[in-house]
Amino acid sequence: QSDCIAQALCGLLLLRRLFKQLESRPTSRRAELETLAAAALPPLLALGSMLVSAAAQGGGGAHQAIEMMRVILKCVYSALLMAVSRQLQKDIGAWMQLFVAVAALPAGTFGSGVVAEMSPEAKCRKWIFHIFLRFCCRHGNPRRCVNGGEEFAQAWSAAYAVPV
Repeated sequence: QSDCIAQALCGLLLLRRLFKQLESRPTSRRAELETLAAAALPPLLALGSMLVSAAAQGGGGAHQAIEMMRVILKCVYSALLMAVSRQLQKDIGAWMQLFVAVAALPAGTFGSGVVAEMSPEAKCRKWIFHIFLRFCCRHGNPRRCVNGGEEFAQAWSAAYAVPV
C-alpha cells in the first residue's frame, strides 16, 4: 500500500510541475492550461474529497493524505493564478466545500511556534488562504477581474464574499 501512495504522490508532484509551468501565462495564451485543468481538476476534486475523509479519520495515513492534499491545493492555485479556468468555474461550489473541509481539519499535535508552522496541516491552510485571497482580491472582485471574468466574479462574490 505504501508503494501505491508513493506512486500517487509522485504523480501529483508531476502534475503540479505541469501546472506550475503554465500558471503565469496571460489569458490569451492559456489554451494548454485550460486543457490540463479540464483533464486534471475533476479527478483531483474527487481525490481531494477522499483525502479529507482519510485525514479526518486520523491514523497512519492521515499525514500522507494531508501531504497529497497540499499538492492538490497548489495545483488549484496555479490553475487560478492569472485567471480562473473554465473547469474551476464550473465546479466552484464543490471546490469551495473542499477548501472549507480542509481548513476545518483538526490541527496536528506538533507543538507550537515554528514547528507548528511547518506541519502539513499548516501548509494546507496556507495554500487555502492563498486561494481565498486570490478570489477575494482578484477573481471574485468584479472591479479587478480580467478578460470577461466579470460574470464569474459577480456570481462568486454573491455566493461567497464576506460582507464588509
